[in-house]
Order: sequence, then structure tokens, then C-alpha cells
Amino acid sequence: TLLDHPVFRWIDPTENFKEKKSPLIIVGTDDPAAFGTELVYEYAFLARAAEKRGANYKQIIEWLTYLRKCSLKYSFFSIKE
Repeated sequence: TLLDHPVFRWIDPTENFKEKKSPLIIVGTDDPAAFGTELVYEYAFLARAAEKRGANYKQIIEWLTYLRKCSLKYSFFSIKE
């Protein structure tokens, strides 16, 4: 299930994840046509799973922002923040 997703072993939104060494996590949709999903849904699924695992709103927003920044940093786009 999504609640058992490996991301929660590496970067738990209920912990001080910014201080912890963890592998680089990139949220993406490998192939939206094949998998029938879009990036917005990936973040929504992660947010819901984090909530079900006990994270509060602030923790979820900080966690998703961190994941988004990691994803942007290593994407093929040149996006300035």
C-alpha cells in the first residue's frame, strides 16, 4: 500500500528529516500514459499517506516542499526558484 512506500523509511515527515542523511528522493511520473497518473496525483497520494501515518498539515507541507525542491534540482528543466 502507499502507507508502506519506501519514502517513509528514508524521509519521514514526522521527523526532523532535513537534519538526517537520506538518499535523494525524486517524485515523478515515469510515464504518465503507461501508468495513468500525473505528477499532481503523486504529491496528493504522498500527502494523504503522510496524513494517515500521523503527520500534521505543517509537516506535510514542509516535507512535500522538500521533495519538490529535490525533484526540481535534479530534473531536466532549468527552473529558477
